Amino acid sequence: MSGSAAQEQTLGISRYLAVLRRQGRVVIGGVVIGVAAAGAYLVLAPHTVTATTAVNLNVITTDPFNPQRPASGLLDPSTEADIASSHAVAKGASELLDGKLTAAQVHEASRVTASGGASVVRVAFTAPTEKEAVRGADAVAESYLEFRSDQAEQRIDTMLTSMNTRVENLNEALLEANRALVSASPGSTDYAQAASQQQQIQVELDSLLSQRNALTSVDTTGGIVLTSAQDGALERDPSLKMTLATGLGAGLVLGIIAAFVRNPFDRRLRSPADMADALGAAQLADLEPRRGEIDDDEAHEQMRVVLERLRGSGAAPGTVMVFDARRSKDESRALQQLEAAADGSVEFEGFKAGSSRADGLALLRRAGAVLVLCSRRTALAEDLRWLALEADRAGTPVVGFVTEP
Repeated sequence: MSGSAAQEQTLGISRYLAVLRRQGRVVIGGVVIGVAAAGAYLVLAPHTVTATTAVNLNVITTDPFNPQRPASGLLDPSTEADIASSHAVAKGASELLDGKLTAAQVHEASRVTASGGASVVRVAFTAPTEKEAVRGADAVAESYLEFRSDQAEQRIDTMLTSMNTRVENLNEALLEANRALVSASPGSTDYAQAASQQQQIQVELDSLLSQRNALTSVDTTGGIVLTSAQDGALERDPSLKMTLATGLGAGLVLGIIAAFVRNPFDRRLRSPADMADALGAAQLADLEPRRGEIDDDEAHEQMRVVLERLRGSGAAPGTVMVFDARRSKDESRALQQLEAAADGSVEFEGFKAGSSRADGLALLRRAGAVLVLCSRRTALAEDLRWLALEADRAGTPVVGFVTEP
């Protein structure tokens, strides 16, 4: 970046900062409005609490310790989430909540997510109060685990019933084969057929008995609770910090936009920096302190400094035009002190803003220099800009300005 470009960028940033400084009250007002709106929203908006219960699912299988098939690989995330969100689980949770909520209400208030390959399921429940949210999340999680356990037990019972029937049939067939084997002559065709049938029945029977024993040893526990809702973090909506931060940020943006929109229409000057920018001259003295008052001795000393500035500008011993931009009917203290310090060596001729501009132009032609009197929040930018423009045209230097109440 070249030096001129960097300078232009710096001036642009300075201009923006000057606008924000000049319209500081507007920016602060926007922030206050934003925070107030956020506070009103916190008061009026319905409040909810979301509690979360995390459960670790138990893989219901006859070979739970198979290293080639991890638990997460035997579970499907979408399926488990659908089961946990099902009407049957919601109905069970409603019963656990003593019927205070219907199954449809439980389903509406709960949200289920699966992670860790579906081995970990998180059940979130939203309610108006913390107690209801905690109870709801735990109830849905408990109902979900019970549902998985009941479904597994029902499937195992169905399979065992079928196996028991098949075992009974095989036992009867084995008994008949044994009878045929006993009645047949060794070495005969009937004996060989009976022996082969006996062996086939025995193999199938042993396999069924092995499968039945494996099913009876299956752990049908649905899972365990990793983190109960009481121990987990609670989410509150609306969030106090997030809402206030949003209101603060939105108010700040609104205030900045309003500051730039209002600035071109703002006629009043609120700081010496604004006055210097409008007039194109520097501040020579300040009789308008932020705290306390300036006594006569200090005011007199400051006016002596101003007088020396005037003499140094080449205006003395000619006439000095004192342009009073304060828009006030009170006499100027600065002018009184300045005349006292000059003791007649310099002629001061006052001209109030708002008077006939033709008279002002005539005075500008006669004056050797111009001194401006300003006051915060009463001086108008248009007055100072007009004076600076006409003084430049008349060739009369504007030495600077003095601020006073």
